Amino acid sequence: MKEKEAEWQAKKTELLDKLGHMESQNQLLENSIQQIQEELEHRTRNLEAKVREVKSEKENIEAEYNLFVRQKQEEEFKGMDSWQSVEGNKVIGDLDKLKRDMRSFGKGMSTKDLSVFQRLDEAENVALLKDLAEVCELTNDGLPEELTSPRSPALLLNALLSHHIYTTLFKNPFFFLENGLGNDLPQSGLDSLLNEVYRRTRHANREEAHIWRSQTLRLLLPQLRDDATTQEKDLHRWTSELISNVAKLQAAHFLEGPARHLIGDTAKAKSSSKLDGIYQTAANISYMLWTRRATVKCYTLTNFSPRPLPFHPDRKDFIPHSSVKFEEFEDQLKGRPITLIVHPLLQLYGTDDAKDYDRGSTWAPAEVWLDSRKASE
Repeated sequence: MKEKEAEWQAKKTELLDKLGHMESQNQLLENSIQQIQEELEHRTRNLEAKVREVKSEKENIEAEYNLFVRQKQEEEFKGMDSWQSVEGNKVIGDLDKLKRDMRSFGKGMSTKDLSVFQRLDEAENVALLKDLAEVCELTNDGLPEELTSPRSPALLLNALLSHHIYTTLFKNPFFFLENGLGNDLPQSGLDSLLNEVYRRTRHANREEAHIWRSQTLRLLLPQLRDDATTQEKDLHRWTSELISNVAKLQAAHFLEGPARHLIGDTAKAKSSSKLDGIYQTAANISYMLWTRRATVKCYTLTNFSPRPLPFHPDRKDFIPHSSVKFEEFEDQLKGRPITLIVHPLLQLYGTDDAKDYDRGSTWAPAEVWLDSRKASE
């Protein structure tokens, strides 16, 4: 019995020794694992710190690169920055001459026969009245009674011509691309695409959008300096031809439109050449206006409110037509409804530094007509 107990005791001791040894090995393994984990965590922290350092260096290099690109672009555009805009007073004078030319066309080319309205068929009459509604306060019967004198067709033709020129050539900075790029790329709607880009970028960054528009137009029509390259001269000629072609096209559209009924029969033969010259002048003025950093805004009858618009003599952006007896009956004309916008209002907003786009100045005042007969009765 004692031998058996001694055997069990020996076995127990052996097993306890083995268990102790295993526990010791397990502890060593756990210590090793913990050490490895600590080393991995330390290494991870070091790697994460290195990643942050590299990321910071990358951002610094990107900023330096962007600065380099911007400086390079500024150098490349240095010649364009020296663009010499036409002096403001000169442009205002050109706009005033354009207005006189349009008035002269209306006066010299218009019919004196008021029965022209009665001779039109229904479709022609509707089309003419639709165009006149853009410039005139019509009545239910058509033209207001005060615009049915022998002189009225000249006023109406002048108003329709001014409206057409300003809405087709001045409202759109890319008007010259209406038919695409001529024979090279006759793609209609190119002007609409660029205008959509212009509109969207204005919402995102107004100043940069106006600079982009101005710079694009300057780039397309290089100034013919003494040191201009052959390529610049070719580009200038190409863009000038696009401007000229669209001007001719718009002049033809006007002559083919409802306004043709207001042109006298004897004047129709020579009206085309006179009108071409007026549209060419207007297109060139418009293009040069849009090369400025300022933005152009054109206001026609439909842009004003309330309707009918009351006449206020103290408004500097509105001037009465020469046929209105303004100086004689100024006080009596105040508040009287304006019947006809003979010439739209043209204003420029912003400066040559692409600033202050909320401040506008009048470059071509609206010329208005209102009935001054009752004041003299």
